[in-house]
Amino acid sequence: MRKLASRLLLAAAAAVASNLAVAQPLTQSFDDISTLAGAGWVFVNNSSSAGTTGWFQENTAVFPSQGGVSYVAANLNGATFGGNISNWLITPQLANLQNGEALTFFTRTEVGAPAADRLEVRLSLAGPSSNVGATDASVGDFTRLLLTVNPALTVGGYPTTWTLFTVSLSGLPAGPGTGRIAFRHFVPNTSTNADSIGIDTLNLTAPSADLSISNAPSSGTITGGTNVTYTLVAANGGPSQADSVTVTYNLPSPLSFVSCLATNGGVCGGSGSNRTVTYGSIASAASSTITMVAALPCSAAHGSVISGTANVASAITSDPVSSNDSATAVFAVNGALPASAVTAPGAVGTLSPARTASVPSHPGSTYAWTITNGTITAGQGTSGITFTAGVVGTLTLGVTETSSAGCASAPGSATVNVLAPGSAMLLYPLTPCRLLDTRNAAGPLGAPSLAPSGSPDRAFVVTGVCGIPSDARAVSVNVTVTNVQAGGALLLYRGDGSPTTASTVSFRPGVTRANNAQTQLALDGSGTFRVRNSSAGTLDLIVDVNGFYR
Repeated sequence: MRKLASRLLLAAAAAVASNLAVAQPLTQSFDDISTLAGAGWVFVNNSSSAGTTGWFQENTAVFPSQGGVSYVAANLNGATFGGNISNWLITPQLANLQNGEALTFFTRTEVGAPAADRLEVRLSLAGPSSNVGATDASVGDFTRLLLTVNPALTVGGYPTTWTLFTVSLSGLPAGPGTGRIAFRHFVPNTSTNADSIGIDTLNLTAPSADLSISNAPSSGTITGGTNVTYTLVAANGGPSQADSVTVTYNLPSPLSFVSCLATNGGVCGGSGSNRTVTYGSIASAASSTITMVAALPCSAAHGSVISGTANVASAITSDPVSSNDSATAVFAVNGALPASAVTAPGAVGTLSPARTASVPSHPGSTYAWTITNGTITAGQGTSGITFTAGVVGTLTLGVTETSSAGCASAPGSATVNVLAPGSAMLLYPLTPCRLLDTRNAAGPLGAPSLAPSGSPDRAFVVTGVCGIPSDARAVSVNVTVTNVQAGGALLLYRGDGSPTTASTVSFRPGVTRANNAQTQLALDGSGTFRVRNSSAGTLDLIVDVNGFYR
């Protein structure tokens, strides 16, 4: 039957709202509603005209509580008989209201209730306001209707067992808001409507979103003087939208920031090495790709390892899984340009020209060479040079490589021993060429035949012939004797030197003989060698050159 004045009156209408802001989540069992006003709850009875009850602590003899020792209730006595009920139970001020928050509560009426009841759940975003207007029809600042239980006001339409209702906040402006949620017992004409309802076990839980971040460098090895590109993916695994999301990346030393680009509304910011990407929100199951570019200086140590960590967090939405909120990227440094290894001869002769030295060549690099005790004659700026040696002692070559990125290498060097004149000469091959033939009076080096022993040794100037340069120090030749009149030996020796007892080729009468030989040229620059015939007869000499030394 309908309960009248026998119901317990606990609260008065139009209680003053508290300014206390309550952090989420909000939990209320309604076991002792005498504590509600002190916690910021507000009771307002706008019924027309107001009856003898507002919201009150129900006697569980009417129906048992859902989970505790009691519950909060409202009944037809909220208005006078025949009046309209508009009885409000308003939560404390709620901070950080946001889309995705879930409000849950249980409600019911008594079994066999003979009249219809109705309950509205409303939201105000007006901060601490508890303004619901002044009439039974007004709602004041509580203009957002979140839920209606038994909206058609039908008898039997209100649950007669404790039933869980869930309201998910949505459509709220971006960013956190503050306000209150209200329960309104809203029933017209108590002469035919309204019995008794209860509310129990209320929870307001903040939305949660499983944010995650991945972080990968463009390569596992980065060369000094180039850029590393980090690819970050900030993702929301849900179930709720994540609001006020920030990705932070404190670029590790010695990197310096170059650029940042983010998809899905990400805004790059920060300064120096402390970079951020911010989002108003990231929807559930959505993600954003961030491309972060940083410069690795030339000075980065070869073989060093650089590790950088990215983090993602929401300032509002809780994240139930923290293990995937950070990710670390690691790469090794390939030294920009280590000292170049110089390839050069170990020894050269005094004033030896056209010697070469080189280092490995890299596209776009330039090479600055230095030399002591010598002269660079060609190749400065390239990976290979030609040089002329100085005097007896030590010659030092140095080279510094500068890459296309402007990175300079450590200096590379090589030491070359400079030996006495005529020593450590280098062979330059020639196409075999007839250098002289005493049988050929018309040739540049020809008749007459060589005179017998006792005659002056004959000198031949060979530089300028068959491609032998003026700075040649010796020649490689094939020596042939023919038309031999008496047995003996032939000796070729330096034009400004003295003959030895050695022989270049030995022979006997009537036999043509040949031998390969290396013959030093005069040190005085005349480009000559001399020939001595130790036999008692004349002979003809043929010399073919196949290379020269210098």
